Order: sequence, then structure tokens, then C-alpha cells
Amino acid sequence: MNKINLSPEQQRVVHHRDGPLLLIASAGSGKTRVLTERVRYLMENKIGHYHILALTFTNKAANEMRERLDIDEDDNGVYIANIHKFCMQILCHDGVVIGFDREPQIFDNKDCLDILHQAFDSDPRLQQILKENRHRKDFLKEVLDAISHRKKKLRLPNYDIALEMSEKRQLFAYLYEKYNEFLRNQNALDFDDIILYTYQIFNEFPKITAFYRRLYRYICIDEAQDLNFAQYHVIKSLCGQEMKNLMLVGDPKQAIYGFNGASSDFMTKHFIQDFDINKENQFELTENYRSSKRIIAAANLLQPSSMKESQAIDGEVQAFPFPNEEAEADWVINRLQMLKQEGHSDVEGAISWKNCAVLGRTRYVMLKLEEKLKQHDIPYYYKRTQDAIESESELIRCFELGMRLLMNPQNRLHFQKLLELLNLDDLCGEIDKQNWQNGFELLTWINHRINAEFAQPFKKLLTAWQFLADNKINFRMAKEILEEYARITCADEERAMICNDIKRWSEHWQSYIRQTDSEQRRLADFLTQVALGATHQAQRHGLALLTVHTAKGLEFDVVCIMGLCEGTFPDYRAIKGGSQFLKEEKHNAYVALTRSKRLAYFTYPRQKVMPWGETKKQKPSRYLEEMGLKYKI
Repeated sequence: MNKINLSPEQQRVVHHRDGPLLLIASAGSGKTRVLTERVRYLMENKIGHYHILALTFTNKAANEMRERLDIDEDDNGVYIANIHKFCMQILCHDGVVIGFDREPQIFDNKDCLDILHQAFDSDPRLQQILKENRHRKDFLKEVLDAISHRKKKLRLPNYDIALEMSEKRQLFAYLYEKYNEFLRNQNALDFDDIILYTYQIFNEFPKITAFYRRLYRYICIDEAQDLNFAQYHVIKSLCGQEMKNLMLVGDPKQAIYGFNGASSDFMTKHFIQDFDINKENQFELTENYRSSKRIIAAANLLQPSSMKESQAIDGEVQAFPFPNEEAEADWVINRLQMLKQEGHSDVEGAISWKNCAVLGRTRYVMLKLEEKLKQHDIPYYYKRTQDAIESESELIRCFELGMRLLMNPQNRLHFQKLLELLNLDDLCGEIDKQNWQNGFELLTWINHRINAEFAQPFKKLLTAWQFLADNKINFRMAKEILEEYARITCADEERAMICNDIKRWSEHWQSYIRQTDSEQRRLADFLTQVALGATHQAQRHGLALLTVHTAKGLEFDVVCIMGLCEGTFPDYRAIKGGSQFLKEEKHNAYVALTRSKRLAYFTYPRQKVMPWGETKKQKPSRYLEEMGLKYKI
């Protein structure tokens, strides 16, 4: 482990011993470095048999911290993970106390909508409500969002029934209970359940909580400004009254997830009150070691007194108006190509696509740019939030559904989807009549009833699944069986789809085995890590096109921020929402600007074509004036 130099302020944080600790760290102030070094200090100076728990909000941040410490995922008495992965570990180990038979399976948003639809179909009153709604898909999404909101407030269905007295609210509470019942009967969870049920275990089973309290004597939370109600109370319930060695690190000026229930108040108000934070255990880092002078100066105009200069490099921050979106996109491409060819005196070394990024408040701002990039054959990528794997070929969709059934034969939803793919819909009711001991037995039962049309591919699938059914899974052999079947049997187009799907699953598997010891590899754990995003590979080939939210935590030498118009950035919803929403929207502008280390360019079109064809004049964003940027109106 190679130690790094720290400033006196950073050293005071790192060497803080016992008791709670709050660190407010502005952009570029070395937050990750300080957090990592504190974990290192606690590791090297611990007395006794306990572990250190470091929780992040992204897999990227957790991986980066492990790399800096040069440790594996759970090594040297340190466990580093994002908060959902940590809570999922609790549920897999202790979920039996709240009724889970084995490792619960995470259902993605698409699956949860199907479960909600089944809940509506289960009761005539609910059926009628759904039938009367003309926009069913949108309605189901709204209802699922309402359930998610309750779960983020740690409200179980029985809690709702006890409190909500009106008939309409009683019916919603009943629907919420049915939805949860359908999930629980399949040993399944939605994403919000991971936090909710961990909180339930910590609060209803004090002996279990006490065990984890003894195990993790020091807890460090990164990006604490992004904590929501449920996450904060899970951490608080884990600590209880006895455990005070909790460190929260974050920057309230970078709080941009209010739409998801997050609030910096949990760090700056609740934590201070709940853990008796005083001046002795509250620190602030404001010196920016990352960005050029002009970027820091503009950021301080957006958010006064945010940070102090450390760099001697001037850098650039400029704003440019254009007649329309096409001219705006052309300029961005031309400027980046020029920088790539000629370099810049304030950027060390060559400028390539990988150290450039284009940001927009939403992805729609960059649609014209994307067209132009394709025309110029310039490589680019979007950084997306974690998505479920969407296999395109029927063969690999069947393979994926079968893997889910191997790990969880109670999984009625994916059993039904597999039968529908195989044109065996008439057998959907059979799952409740059977009592399969394991998933492979269930798949063998399907094989005996398969139609002639699917007999050959399903036989190959069964052979592939057999390599995953044992404790020692052999994903490579399963993959080779399916690749060989595609090579011999399928036409070129279908074979290409199968190979692409297999390649994506193989990438997830390779990522999983790099993170896991061979003795610990299990299919259930693999699929859980895929669902949690722990195996997703960051795509970094070409120019990064990012929304502000997906850019969080990243940094580039050159950043272009497009669409700086009133109604676009700041977003029209923030303008309509008023002061609190506009406060967070300014945080978005601050985050966008501080992604740049050297050069930042703001652009906007004087007019743009709306989706319905109307041309509309645009007013420059208020943030351009606030940052003191001169531009021609």
C-alpha cells in the first residue's frame, strides 16, 4: 500500500480516531483520497478483531477505493461496497428471519410492472380500476412510483393499512400489500425492498444488529449528500445508541438527487443532531487540487465561497451562442477536433476523445450532436445508469429465464415468461400444483412437454443449464454449447444476435470472476451482482456524452456543456417548482462545470425546433450571467 502526501487539513481528518466525524469536501478537494487514507489508517492501527465498513453510492467508487488500497472486496478486515450491495448481503445472510427461504432474487423495473399488473388482476375491484384507465402503461408506472415512494419512507403495507383511513387510500394500501405478497411468494424483491427489509431486520431483531455492530466498529459513508430517508435510517439503526464511529463525507453543493428522495439535510442536520457533532469532529476541505483558476472562479460565482484555488493553470471558461442547434453541434465538434489536433497550453500532454466530454441537462439536448458525430464517424458513448440485460435472441432470452429458475424455482413470473416464449401458455397454472425441489428439475419437467418446434434448441439449453446447476458452475462450457448450436444451426442474422447476447453475458461473467474467489462462485450470487450493477462494465471508447447526473464523480480535461437556455438548463420543471427546486438545479450547474479540470465551454442555440415542429426562440440561461460570462445576445 503506497501512502500519499496529505495537507495538514486532510491529515487531521485521516488521523481522527474515535467518535463521529463529518467531512464537508468541495469539488476537487481530494475527498476520495482522504476517505481512502482514513480507511488505510484505521486498517493499520486497529486493535482487536473487527472490520471496517466503507459504503459508497456507486460500484465505480467502491472499485476505485479498493484499487487505491490494493485490496480485494473483503480483505484485511475491510468491506467496501455500495449501500445496496451491503444491504443485499444482510438479506442473503439473515433474510430467513423475515420469511425469505433462500437468497432473494431481485426483479428489475420491467418485472415489477408485470407483478403489479398481476396484483391488479387478482381482485375484481382492482381489475375495474385498471380497466377504466385509458393509459394503462402510464398508470401502472405511476402506481409503482407511489409504492416506491412509500418504501423509501420505510412504510410496509401493514403500516399503510393501519394509518390510511379513506376508502381510496385503503384500496391503494390493499394493492400495495397484494403487490408485496406476489413478490414475497416468489422469494423476490424490488430494488427498494433491499433497503426496506434490511431496516426491518435491524429494528426487529436486535441480536442480529448487535452482531453487525460488533463486526463493523468503524463505518465510513461516501457522497453522504445523496442519502435518502431510508438509507440514512438503515445506517442509523445499524449504529444504534452505542456505535458512534460513523464518518459521513460529502458536499451539499453537489446534492442533485432530490427527485429520488435524497437530501443533504441528512448529512448536515440530522447526522449533526443524532450523533452530537461539534466543532471538534466537523471538518471542511475547500482547496481545489483539480480544476484551473477560471473554472474555480466561475464555480465560486455559482456557489459563493465554495473552494480555494490550488492550481497555477489559468484554463478557459467561455460561453457561445449559435443561431440554432445544428450550428451549436457543428461548433462543439469543430472545437473538440481542433483541440485534439493542436492541443492546448493549459492541458498537459495530448488531448484525445477519452479526456473530453459533452454534457447536457438531459440527453435530448445532444440529439443533433449525436447525428453529427455519426456523420463524421467520431466514436462516442453514453454513460447509462445500470440497466437489466435485454437479450435480443429468443435462445438467450430462454437461457436467461432458465438461469433465474435454476436459482429460484419459486419464481412464477419468469416461469410464466419462459412458457410463453416456448408457446406453452396452457401450462402456466402448473407451477402452483408442483413442488420442485430444485430449478433443474423444473426445467427438465418443461423439457418433457416441449413442442417439436423447440425440442432441439431446448435440449441444448438443458445441457447448458446442467453446467450451472451444480455448486461448481462452469459458465464457459454453457457458453460454448450455445455458441456451437448457433454456429451449426442458425442463419447468419440469428447467429449474430445470439453471439452478441452471449458476449454481453460473458463480459458480466468475466467481471464477476475477477471479483470473486472460485470457491465462492454461485449462480445465485452471480445474478444478484448483475442485478446490482456490480458486473457492469464502464464503456470508455470515444467521446463521452453525459447527462449531469451520469457525469457525477467523473472528470475530464475538456467539457462542453450544451443547451444553456432558460427552460432547458435550468430545467423548466425546476423553474415551475420554485426556490427549493432551483437551488438543486444550481447544484446541477455547479456539478456540470466542476467536471472539467482545464477547459469548459457553455453553448446555447438562439432558437430550436420543438418536437412538434414549431421553431421557438431561446433565452440564455441565468447561469451564464451569474458566472460572469460574456456572450452576444
